[in-house]
Amino acid sequence: MEVDGAAQVGGLAVAAVYPMDTDGDGTPEARDYVLATNAAGWLMIYDATNRQFVSQVGQVAPPGPASAIAVDRAARKVYVAGGTSGIYVVAFDESISQSLLDTDSDGIDDRVRSPARTWPRCCWLRSWA
Repeated sequence: MEVDGAAQVGGLAVAAVYPMDTDGDGTPEARDYVLATNAAGWLMIYDATNRQFVSQVGQVAPPGPASAIAVDRAARKVYVAGGTSGIYVVAFDESISQSLLDTDSDGIDDRVRSPARTWPRCCWLRSWA
């Protein structure tokens, strides 16, 4: 499988029947999304509502590596594992774009809210027994 020119996929998640206002009329339409991270570190978003014509509709570049991902439908967020950088929280309730959304000009896509938590490099999974 190749995702945006990178043959290695780090994470894959499906958000089926996900409500998103794709036409800007204020009414969410149910869409089927496939989300993947690639070796270049991008979070890629594909619309798979029409299985005959799956198309890339968005991409987000977290400020570091990207691998495993999970979609939280209730919070309308995507969580992206960033290795030692922590977990990036990405808004999945705004307009989907293939361009960088950076209104505050900090060089980080505005859909990336922040690392949820940066764990120390020590063995936080260590058994204390």
